[in-house]
Amino acid sequence: YNVGLTTMDFDYVNIHGKKEIITAAVWYPTEEEPHLYTYHTARDYESKVAFNASAVAKGGPYPLLLFIHGGFGSGYDSAYLTEYLARHGYIVVAPDYVDTRPPEYTEPIAFSTIKGGKQTPAITVFKVAEEWIQDMNANREFFLSYLAEHRFDQTSFMIDKMLELNDDKGSIFYQAMKGDTIGVVGYSEGGITTLGKIGAHPDAHFRDDRIRAALLLSAATYPFENSLNLIAVPLMLIVGDNDPPNAGPDLPRRLIYDRANVSKYFLVLKNADHYSFSNSVTIPDPLYLAAENNPQANAICRYGLAFLQKYLERDATANDQLGKSDPQ
Repeated sequence: YNVGLTTMDFDYVNIHGKKEIITAAVWYPTEEEPHLYTYHTARDYESKVAFNASAVAKGGPYPLLLFIHGGFGSGYDSAYLTEYLARHGYIVVAPDYVDTRPPEYTEPIAFSTIKGGKQTPAITVFKVAEEWIQDMNANREFFLSYLAEHRFDQTSFMIDKMLELNDDKGSIFYQAMKGDTIGVVGYSEGGITTLGKIGAHPDAHFRDDRIRAALLLSAATYPFENSLNLIAVPLMLIVGDNDPPNAGPDLPRRLIYDRANVSKYFLVLKNADHYSFSNSVTIPDPLYLAAENNPQANAICRYGLAFLQKYLERDATANDQLGKSDPQ
């Protein structure tokens, strides 16, 4: 399919009763012609999409995927992957989650936002991130409360809103999604968020039973290392071979795979680190060519898609890809 892209704003009331606006990007299959488009993030990336395409391609309904970005990031952070998934028949929504800076944790800070582009110099955000990690590692309950405030409810809220659009005759997404076929792709802190939503949180209140499969990219084990056996859906974990734990210094990322009692896959990407799952993996290619020309992006896209096809679309042919070894 050609790839359509639109951005949307949703009114949200947070756990403190304060009104917020959540901005999300949505990629989708379309029959309209793509044109050059630039993603304005911490740096600019060129691609080709049909921006604000007026219709979803015939052939649906399509599975719904939620992409959850990493700490201080934006919904555009892995656009090479979200584009690829839309090109292969998925509707992918990626909201901007709001992360806040220490020590008060009230002031929002991000590398970039979907509509605002670059927000804060990278060196500043990295310094904030180091302090953030120290604070979260030092206090598990604080980390859980932070995720509850900034991540968990927003995730289920976005699924709610997309399903509302699926039922809205005035929406381009009317009857375009399979409401019972929902997956999540979580990168970094987004992977931790995903773990909390698929059963790893010791409080079952946070689990969202509508999620049927989870693709985790460089997700940390902490703070759920003691409850990973509660995970309730199939998962694929992809990490880099130079990918330190960051959150929870003595807890290798592989523990997610080792302790989960579900259908599961574990892939180690060669010559890769924590940031190899973001758009930076595609340099110097434009994003729309990444899955063809960049070996790392190609492996992430092919194996990730095959996993989602197997467990969301019940596509037995996905086993062909999942059973192959790969130089990457």
